[in-house]
Amino acid sequence: MALLPTSLPPPLLKQEPLPAANGMKPLVESTDSPSVSMEERSPDPFVTFTSSMVPNQSTVANGSLPFGFFFCPVVNNSIGYSPPVLRREPIRCSKCAAFVNPYCKVDKETGNWNCIFCSHTNSTGARDYATDDCKSALELLEAAVDWLPPSDTNLRSFSLPGEPASGGGTAPPLVYAIDESLDAEEAVEVAAAVLSAVQALPPNTLVGVLTYGASVAVYDLTLSGSGVATCEVLSGAHPPAPALLRPLLYGTGAYLAPVHAALPALKALLSSLRPNCPARPRALRDRCLGPALEVAVALLRGNTNAGTSHHVGGRVLVIAGGHPSLGPGGWPADEDHPQRDALMAEAAEYLEHLGRRAQTQGVFVDVLAGARAPVGVALLEPLVREAGGCLVLHEGFGERFARDLRGAPARLHGARGQVDMRASCNVALSRLIGPVSSLPAGAVSQGEAHGGGVGSSGAEERWSENTCLMHTLEPGLALAGVLLLTEEVLEDAVYFQFVVRYLPVDSSSSSGSPVMRVVTRRLGVAPSLQAYLQAVHPDTAALLTAKLTVLNVQKGEESSPNGGRAVRALQAGIGPRLLDAARTLQPQAPATKGLRSMVRALPEEVSVLASRLYSLERGPLLGDVLGHPDERRALQARFLSASPPLASIILSPSLYVYGGNGSFTQLPAVDLAMLSDAVLVLDHATEIFIWTGLERVEGTSEGPSAEVQGEVDAFVETLCQERFPYPVIRSFKEGSSMSRYLTCRLEPLHKEGTSQQEARFPALCLLDPKKREKLQQKLANTEELSFGEW
Repeated sequence: MALLPTSLPPPLLKQEPLPAANGMKPLVESTDSPSVSMEERSPDPFVTFTSSMVPNQSTVANGSLPFGFFFCPVVNNSIGYSPPVLRREPIRCSKCAAFVNPYCKVDKETGNWNCIFCSHTNSTGARDYATDDCKSALELLEAAVDWLPPSDTNLRSFSLPGEPASGGGTAPPLVYAIDESLDAEEAVEVAAAVLSAVQALPPNTLVGVLTYGASVAVYDLTLSGSGVATCEVLSGAHPPAPALLRPLLYGTGAYLAPVHAALPALKALLSSLRPNCPARPRALRDRCLGPALEVAVALLRGNTNAGTSHHVGGRVLVIAGGHPSLGPGGWPADEDHPQRDALMAEAAEYLEHLGRRAQTQGVFVDVLAGARAPVGVALLEPLVREAGGCLVLHEGFGERFARDLRGAPARLHGARGQVDMRASCNVALSRLIGPVSSLPAGAVSQGEAHGGGVGSSGAEERWSENTCLMHTLEPGLALAGVLLLTEEVLEDAVYFQFVVRYLPVDSSSSSGSPVMRVVTRRLGVAPSLQAYLQAVHPDTAALLTAKLTVLNVQKGEESSPNGGRAVRALQAGIGPRLLDAARTLQPQAPATKGLRSMVRALPEEVSVLASRLYSLERGPLLGDVLGHPDERRALQARFLSASPPLASIILSPSLYVYGGNGSFTQLPAVDLAMLSDAVLVLDHATEIFIWTGLERVEGTSEGPSAEVQGEVDAFVETLCQERFPYPVIRSFKEGSSMSRYLTCRLEPLHKEGTSQQEARFPALCLLDPKKREKLQQKLANTEELSFGEW
């Protein structure tokens, strides 16, 4: 069967070595040297560009087919690569503060090196570089390196993310904030999930538990003589006053305690959780989330001040059963409430400020919601973004919720990140998309070292105007950048340098030693439009276009929140974007040509753009696949911060067919793949669907034989590896009502003509004519447009 192109970009094209400049002798003479071996890895683990060459015309670079990049500050160890660690002061340009890298020209007689960004000649590091053998200078051999301070009091206990802890570091403390307005069955499930999550933590991890409803109850984790858990109760209608917080911070109670000592009290208090007001509708129950978070942050910050943690205050795990409705940060559920809009605006401002304040104190906030009632994703999203956490919706508090609750503390790889990007040759950063926030005014101060200086040089700035904050760093998160050409590019190549400074933190240790990760890349300049088109990575360019489109829709929804799919499609502006891209990339085409004819005539190199935007408009990101705005907004937030491999699957799902003996083949995600003798697996990133044709159903079960089911489950488990949150997995058979979950995500190719079907799905040519006719007839015609009709 035919295979779809993978969603990952092709390897970068090799670039010719640049001529020496200003009489300097290049240390790296060709791209076959170790310095760019990582760049030719497919895909590049850190940086992925939308093209392997830079367009030389601003009209092309600044058009509707964006030129940009994806930057993943940290990556999974499973890729088999990690940058070399240099435990010394970084070598930087004394004029522009760029880091030395393999592309700098080095005079081996004097050791002076030439900056690729400002052409300044530097003597910093010359003593080490003035030799014919520079193999020890890894910064001149590797395009990605990690700089560490040469001396640090915490250096002995330092370990890079993924490495075993080498010292006596302790895991950051956790506070579980539990919504007490749950139903009785939910309270039992939450208690079991929290107990399981706590027992999975390292025994010395500090934990705390509070509940919130009409008030905030903070539990003492030392049992009284009668074996009953006790707590301090604070009002949920107002922010906690400092005087009320003092008993929690300086009293005799143990509101944060090591797991091994707190388990008896935890079991007692979790077993005592009861539904607060089961007779009231869920949406009307009191939830004072704002005051609860203020108390939790104060607890963790007090622990930090006590000296038990160096730089990371800890993490708050909120277990929510509905939206905040009481106190600061709350709003009424009644849409007809006369002050609802004003109260929601106040709540949004308060929650965002609360998240920002938590992050300044080193506290992360995650919200895991049962999602049986709206939780107000649009208002909670700024809170978790500013607090460096995530918001996950669950269908109740069952097994998947328990798994995510256990996995949440373990996913953190870095904290307090500061990200910068610089480019040469008239290339400017226009927009940055992802889990970042702007730097406070005056934060980029002159002469600020940030863990590494430039020797005796007097560089005016250590960080450029592109600097932003990335509060949490973990595999699977990426920043997407849109680049503009301020002028035509006349040079042969453009250089890019990505810098991220962060504190490494994992579930077993925390360290005060900052890491400065520097990744440098070089792209050649396309001499013509045709050369640029051949260098474009269509999937990556389409992915960046889709992220920009989703941002436009979110902005439009702020002014018209009740718009349907048609309104969202209009806000997305997909038609005008495709038309502009077609005209830009086909300058010879008549201006009178219509959209359909121009899109069909798109250059083959970028024709995938139309297909991906079709998936965007009809899929869960903008379409009606997800039933509630909360679900769609949560998925959009996940998409905007996701790395290219994960974001590609969110945009356009991957379909696999079982081939026997544990083998699976990828197919086009079309409805004509739903053969009755097939077992299909559709991976849509946050959800995975297992569909079994009637001819493969075993007896009266809903799935295939036990042997086949085991192989399918093993394959699904490989798809889910290293994903957080854990995907929802749904299994069903052909003809069941749940089959709609699959069919609504597959393109209705059966509505196309025979030639178009075979072009998109060549395996149909091998199908028996009668079987093909039967397949065609069983697929119902709907109003959903096929790609050709669209």
